[in-house]
Amino acid sequence: MIGIVVIAHSDLAEALERAVAMIFGERPKAWQSVSVLPSDTPEQIMEKIKGAVGRARTASGLLVFTDMLGGTPSNVSMPFVEEGRTELVSGVNLPMVVKALQEREQKPLPELAERVRQWGKESIHRASEYLKSH
Repeated sequence: MIGIVVIAHSDLAEALERAVAMIFGERPKAWQSVSVLPSDTPEQIMEKIKGAVGRARTASGLLVFTDMLGGTPSNVSMPFVEEGRTELVSGVNLPMVVKALQEREQKPLPELAERVRQWGKESIHRASEYLKSH
């Protein structure tokens, strides 16, 4: 099973954790959420991320989700990226984390990272276009 860490501004990561717990009926295993708050120093953010990475990493690897490439959560997480061990995917949304949880025991880390990236894109719709086609 691939571990998952979600790192985001404010309480977005915890909100995603609560949402997946509601969908799956329990808090996911090998999952950590990290909130990046305005009051956090860079050192505090790094310590939060380091701790979460250590708790969530499994022998199969670690998938890190961040909210926005170029933002503090992504920038501070970049040093943890290791080919074959840790992947980072930005632009996290609920469909992406649900897909990761569904497939993290069947796919190797690089394939899972690409799958959730694609799924995140495919899960974005305009309702007016959707309604026209259905």
